[in-house]
Amino acid sequence: MSPENFEPVRIVHLQGGLRAIDQCEDHIAIQCSAKLPLAKTKRPAYKQLYSFLKGSGFSVIGVQMLLYQEHYDGLEHPEFETVSLPDAFAGRACRQYWSGLAQHAEASGHAVAADIGQQTLTYLHLLNIRLNEVSDAYSFALRKLIARDDSSPSTCISDFNLYRIQATVHALMADAVSFRDCMAKAIWRLVLREKDENVQTMGTLLKRTRNHKGKLVEKVQRCGAKGGWLKQMGELRDEIVHVAPLNTQHKISGYHKRSISPPNANVALPTLKYPLLQADGSLWNGGDAIGPHADDEAYSAAFGEYKAFADDGLDALDYCHSVVVNLAALAHETAVSTGLKSEMTVITDEDLLDKPSFR
Repeated sequence: MSPENFEPVRIVHLQGGLRAIDQCEDHIAIQCSAKLPLAKTKRPAYKQLYSFLKGSGFSVIGVQMLLYQEHYDGLEHPEFETVSLPDAFAGRACRQYWSGLAQHAEASGHAVAADIGQQTLTYLHLLNIRLNEVSDAYSFALRKLIARDDSSPSTCISDFNLYRIQATVHALMADAVSFRDCMAKAIWRLVLREKDENVQTMGTLLKRTRNHKGKLVEKVQRCGAKGGWLKQMGELRDEIVHVAPLNTQHKISGYHKRSISPPNANVALPTLKYPLLQADGSLWNGGDAIGPHADDEAYSAAFGEYKAFADDGLDALDYCHSVVVNLAALAHETAVSTGLKSEMTVITDEDLLDKPSFR
């Protein structure tokens, strides 16, 4: 196969810890790990894989492509790329835009834009890594569920795998909120062209721009208001950092076995769900602390309330994916709104101080 037609092996991360493995053969394998194949389906055209999986009832989280021998030898971790449909790699396009913006700003002496651009690139890479970690934590927990094969959907599982999932969610939310504040600074300094350096957080930006006009600022105001995704993201992060970490002691918390049945397939595939927020994205304030001496009636009532939340609430992996996608979209719109040029530095022979010599 010629280089321009090269099709790498792809590991597609799906909801609940599942993976779709495309080894460029006549089928796609749905599995949890190499030793736990679950189903096979006919392989679509290479470019149609993500839309095909979505049409089959799967949520596509991201993908890893095995491009180099080091990936197969386990010497290098395949880069994880968040997938957002219909524009599969919008996050990558956003990184490329900010990279060109940062390089052009540095070359033209725009120190503020160069600094914010480099910060943005770092956070965009970090969030990809964080989402990969959440997905991997799900996959490990799902393997245990499949191996045990004794968990019903009503079983609430709390073990080390739960702490691992929670740790990855904690890390992603911390970086997500820091990136949110970075975007606030970018809007203030680069879009609105304000000289005041005191706007360093999204909360301050929202207060200072209440009377500003403009598509981007008005959109951020809506998203930062009650019920908006920026507001809800901040509330979850504040709950984790300032109130208590996930899985607060004496409160019911755990992950659950679920299943998905693709259309036209006589198979139910196991997945995992860890309920994080209510269906509307707000914090769940139920599940009052259950002391060690609580009677059966009190415990049954509390568990019944939690079960309703677990059934209807937002899954942590799905929610983290939406946060990464939304932040990348905000970053791209912010970059375009700055009006600054995005241009990659091109190095030629004329840029070399000395002619290269070979020995």
